[in-house]
Amino acid sequence: MDLQIGGEADISVIMLEEGRPLTEETLRALPVLPPDAQHQRGTFPGAVRSLTVRLGASPARLTLGDSVSDTALIGVDATTGAAQRLSGNYGVQYDITVENTVPGNSTVATFVPRGGAYRGGLSVEDGQDRQIIRIPGSGVLTNGDHPMVLWKTSSRSFRLSFVPPGGSFLPVSLVFYPQPGEPGR
Repeated sequence: MDLQIGGEADISVIMLEEGRPLTEETLRALPVLPPDAQHQRGTFPGAVRSLTVRLGASPARLTLGDSVSDTALIGVDATTGAAQRLSGNYGVQYDITVENTVPGNSTVATFVPRGGAYRGGLSVEDGQDRQIIRIPGSGVLTNGDHPMVLWKTSSRSFRLSFVPPGGSFLPVSLVFYPQPGEPGR
């Protein structure tokens, strides 16, 4: 879903059998589905995480979705009032700023699937350049021993926006490599 909301809102997802009319009467008669053991549902404060990676002369790694360095969000299921733990942080938006602190160095950003098969994407903002990058370009990324190159830049800073998709395995690592004197893309 792609929504733009200017204020506080309640959002409900409703699925009806084909041919059943979408009326107030139908909506009032719908039952709330009970929770299950495979899915977390609820409201999770802090679901947009802003992170900064300051890159010096050595590579830097950012691991996401491991529930250790990237702790799981805690929320509440509004239909039951039960506490919820968002394992893996699927659906969390990570806004990541990478700052290269060594003058003259460029940066290479890579992606490493650590939990298993992975397919998804992220967006990059590098100056005026904005791109959506598929991970991988086609197929499924499975080799956790070989990082996939995402982006090369000579800019001092750039931004990544990443949302772990359902159906892909976590954790993943973003590894940033400084490259002395290298040209951009």
